[in-house]
Amino acid sequence: MTVLNDAHRNAILDATGAQFDGGTLTIFDGSATALVVIDVPATAFVAATGGGPIAKAGTWSGTNIATGTPATFVLQSSDETQTRTGTAGATGSGADMELADLEAGEIVTGGVTTVDTYTIAQPSGA
Repeated sequence: MTVLNDAHRNAILDATGAQFDGGTLTIFDGSATALVVIDVPATAFVAATGGGPIAKAGTWSGTNIATGTPATFVLQSSDETQTRTGTAGATGSGADMELADLEAGEIVTGGVTTVDTYTIAQPSGA
């Protein structure tokens, strides 16, 4: 098994995070209806240390365009060539991306949704 040291993992994580600088995050409900589209900050993730993981940088928030229960997300690079997907849910739900400002677990049209936590990890073994 190949093992990556922390410096190598940091380099991979920093390069991965930089791909999403200024990108777009869309959160969907279970029927693939877009609930909110968020412009990701120019620096999307904090720098990796100790082999990661890296966490979102700054505030990721946007005005809701539909009402529904968040289920999934798509994070795209600004040039739309790189994509990450995963589960989305309320803070404490254990979803890949946890969201604040939900009303009874829902994103509501006209409100604001803020990403509470989102990280990207790089395993040490390959």
